[in-house]
Amino acid sequence: DIRDTALTGYEDAKLSWRADAQSIWGGRNKYLFRADIIENGQLFDRAGQMVMDQIKAKKLTVNSRHKTLHAKKELSGVFIKRTSSQEDPRSHIYVQSSELKYYSYRKKTILSKEVILKRKGAVIHTEEVEVDNQENIAHIEAPFVFTSASIIAEGTHMKIHIDNDYGEILKDLKVTLKGKGRPSEEGKDREASIRAYDTYLEGGYLRYDFGGKDQVFVKNKVHIYQRDKHIYGKKALYHRLDETFEMEGDVKVEADGLEWLTSRSVSEFKSLDFKEGLMSPFTFYCDKLVFDPGKGVMSATGHVRFEQLGRKVMCDSLVYRDTEGKIILTGRVKITKGGITSLKSEAIEVDIRKETYQSKQGFEVEFELHP
Repeated sequence: DIRDTALTGYEDAKLSWRADAQSIWGGRNKYLFRADIIENGQLFDRAGQMVMDQIKAKKLTVNSRHKTLHAKKELSGVFIKRTSSQEDPRSHIYVQSSELKYYSYRKKTILSKEVILKRKGAVIHTEEVEVDNQENIAHIEAPFVFTSASIIAEGTHMKIHIDNDYGEILKDLKVTLKGKGRPSEEGKDREASIRAYDTYLEGGYLRYDFGGKDQVFVKNKVHIYQRDKHIYGKKALYHRLDETFEMEGDVKVEADGLEWLTSRSVSEFKSLDFKEGLMSPFTFYCDKLVFDPGKGVMSATGHVRFEQLGRKVMCDSLVYRDTEGKIILTGRVKITKGGITSLKSEAIEVDIRKETYQSKQGFEVEFELHP
């Protein structure tokens, strides 16, 4: 029984692990050592660079022959980002679990039972995490829940690249973007009402950047929905800081109406055409869709097509400016309704507030006459 001492392990003359303990003792097996309390410990990669620090645990067993550590109670510690200063706490991952197993030969650490990972406002709860200490990548192949100030993500397979500041969700992805505030009474504050509701996202792959980018990238059959609105596409990018959102690849939007385009009650509109357009279901297609809530702008580019009530609108690009209440269509604009009339122009402006349509670069109208 040795008190106030440390155990150290080496591999190829490089420091592999270290554990400071109040008391360490051995038994009949000369390869086994035990400690009730580990006050501080570290793990290292093959080059002798630290990958885990501040390890605290209870009930530790060390097998010096097989070069393994096994802590069975109250484990905590910090996974170190090797490419930054160890004094920078924002770049590291703080961990808690009920159990830790470390295999020096394979440079592998397994955390199990009520595992919690924390980094820069993000928290992950799961039952098991396997860390490749040489590559400094954490693998989760069990159900988990990831939470941050604005996002809740669930899945069954995740990789966390500790040195490179990002995580990947690879299977069974489901994300909730939390709503902010409460819906405005009677829709008086339209923007607040839209933001108040949770938005849901599904896809085959997600990448979450923890560092300066602070963004979320999703791909493979992306589906985003909020109440009656659904958006589909091949990939999406969400910037957390300015809340801008981009969707690309066979984008399709479906919704029950367009009332959210105006703060006025639909009953206040005089134009029957505008009333029907605001209240009726529609489908919208494009190659790329971008929302910028800070500027109050939505833009769509590439094979833009809008279908509603037998009406079809096609153009190269569309921009909606919320502050002006205007929709600008440009590039080979064509509007048809029931195959009877067709309006063609290079630019058309729709003023929702004035309930008007205006061609900006000349127009051509086709009529189908019946005797």
